[in-house]
Amino acid sequence: AFVGYCVQSNFHFPWPQTLAGDPFPDVNLLPEAQWDACPVAAKWQIFVVISFLEVWDESGGGDLPHYTNGRQPGKFPSFQLFRDNIHPILDLYDPFQRSKKMGAELKERRLTMEINNGRLAMLGIMGFLVA
Repeated sequence: AFVGYCVQSNFHFPWPQTLAGDPFPDVNLLPEAQWDACPVAAKWQIFVVISFLEVWDESGGGDLPHYTNGRQPGKFPSFQLFRDNIHPILDLYDPFQRSKKMGAELKERRLTMEINNGRLAMLGIMGFLVA
């Protein structure tokens, strides 16, 4: 949210936002006004994708326990079950499986870094919202 808040205030894609040719909201608008200027269908697309990710996380991806029942904090389930049965899709973390060769100590350090980055992002967005 923090990076998105900063980026959308200064940049937008040069192509149309919709198939009808509607442009992206102007960068001179505040992010809240940009959200209001987005088509309703675009907002629903965002909510549907977020909802799918939340349901997938809550269900553990079909093979992991719920995070309140022992799953490692910050470990998002793989999309392997979805890939096998529905549609090819890359995992969110390490989609090209580069971390398999890392040692446990380096993985733990990177997990801690990721959690701290998430905390900083939450502080940053809250700073923008209260200012």
